[in-house]
Amino acid sequence: MLKQLSTQTAPYTLFVVPLLIENNLTELCHRVLVVDVSPQTQLMRATKRDKNNFEQIRQIMNSQVNRTERLKWATEIINNDKDLAENLPHLKQKVLELHCFYLQQAEKINV
Repeated sequence: MLKQLSTQTAPYTLFVVPLLIENNLTELCHRVLVVDVSPQTQLMRATKRDKNNFEQIRQIMNSQVNRTERLKWATEIINNDKDLAENLPHLKQKVLELHCFYLQQAEKINV
């Protein structure tokens, strides 16, 4: 993982790690983007996606850093609570804004 990061040549790199905080990997990051959903939405989506029951998903969620703590680490947040079809224009706009912002931040760091 670190070798892959060290060989990146793009202006910035997205390091997609679901358990970033739990695995103490935040020191590898200049910024932390959290894609946030309510616990209820997380439970519903995970149950549907993973075909596990509510209790199994709750146990997994309870073993992770809670939402409040995760949001404390965030330098940027994308709210993804709404239905995708309803939220897609907003998500695309937010991603574009963050891309431009991250390019600016990378330029400051790489100067």
